[in-house]
Amino acid sequence: MSYKMQDERQYKFSNCCQREIRNLYKRPEFKCLTERNAKKTIKRSSKLPGVMTSLSNYCQWVYMYEKGMHADEAYGVQNCRVKCTTSNMYWTLGVLDGTPCGKGRACILGKCEKEMEISTN
Repeated sequence: MSYKMQDERQYKFSNCCQREIRNLYKRPEFKCLTERNAKKTIKRSSKLPGVMTSLSNYCQWVYMYEKGMHADEAYGVQNCRVKCTTSNMYWTLGVLDGTPCGKGRACILGKCEKEMEISTN
């Protein structure tokens, strides 16, 4: 993944990262990742994360140790980014997929796209 918020590469793992994730997944001490022993099932949803939470909740979740964190409502969503602010500082970060960015539009991988139906099959 790119460490810079400049284009869609920030949302994709490099070949090297993908290989290392596969290597980690195959190690014996992480066998629990492949086991299916859930006590309860999670309800499937066709809604993307950005529809399920507010911008302020998202800011509070990302910057949980910053007191008084909230989304700057006046800034809103610009270029699929939100301004998370406290009384004396702010950070701008990419929003969750599904965050509304205009009439009938939502942010997907950092771009404001026409909304689409998501299948749960």
